[in-house]
Amino acid sequence: MVRRTATAASPGISASNDGIRRVLESSMRRLDGVRLRGARSYGAHDIDARDFGEWFKLAKNVRDPDQARNYLYYGFQPLYDSLIAGTFRDGRRQFAVRSLEGIIDASRVYLTGYYMGQPDIGLLREGMRRIEPDIGRLGKETRYRTKFRNIDNNRIYPDSILSFLRQFLEHAIDGKIKTPDYVIGCACGASEIAMPLAGLLDTGVGFLRRSKRRSDTKVHVVQEQRPAIQQKVQGKDVVCIEDYVCTSISLGKVMEMTSSYNASSVLGASVAFSSEGTYVRNIVNRPEFKLFVMGDRR
Repeated sequence: MVRRTATAASPGISASNDGIRRVLESSMRRLDGVRLRGARSYGAHDIDARDFGEWFKLAKNVRDPDQARNYLYYGFQPLYDSLIAGTFRDGRRQFAVRSLEGIIDASRVYLTGYYMGQPDIGLLREGMRRIEPDIGRLGKETRYRTKFRNIDNNRIYPDSILSFLRQFLEHAIDGKIKTPDYVIGCACGASEIAMPLAGLLDTGVGFLRRSKRRSDTKVHVVQEQRPAIQQKVQGKDVVCIEDYVCTSISLGKVMEMTSSYNASSVLGASVAFSSEGTYVRNIVNRPEFKLFVMGDRR
């Protein structure tokens, strides 16, 4: 296990198993005191933006903790999808990549605090200020396109994610699963689950996309992020996070790609599971907490 250093959102994790266990138990105690049943739900229809500049003005001035979750997602998703689509071909791509990485960093910090019962709008605004120079260079001609997400809309709400996080930590503390060295999120919908999990574990987080809604036939990754993801996955225990597993093909393909990066072990996890597919094998099926290993249909 590599040594993990402290961040603003989560304490450092010692290289020793005892140290890791103590931090996990501390995080669990903080999660146990949180109640999110009254969290407000938002969606793409709550964001009146036609370009990334307009999105940024809204995001940097947000006050409502739940609206902040929504703004962060609808910065990450349109930008990630635009980079996969190759939208930025006129020298602006470098600014788009840096903006995406800044949104991921800001989201990881904010969402970790949110799910630990301490949503810090000040930290979010600080993160937004860091990306302002780059996001401002994307131009108004770049279309801002949002997609429906399951979280806040399709039976997955903050209280569901909180339950997932608690159960994940419980399994890690009890030694039922290996404590991950790295988290892969299935882009884009699972980002609000993968980011706080990475924060609670004090690990890095990367994203791969195989989306049925986007008619993906293969796994996509932002090309500039691929080398770092490969390096961080190699020889490590990795968990791949999905929000809602239906046919299981998307999660299975992401797990397969992660394994091809020479991960030591690959586990899949999701909040919801409809039991329609057999591409991955379900090994834990508890309310709001599902675990998977790769199946035989690859």
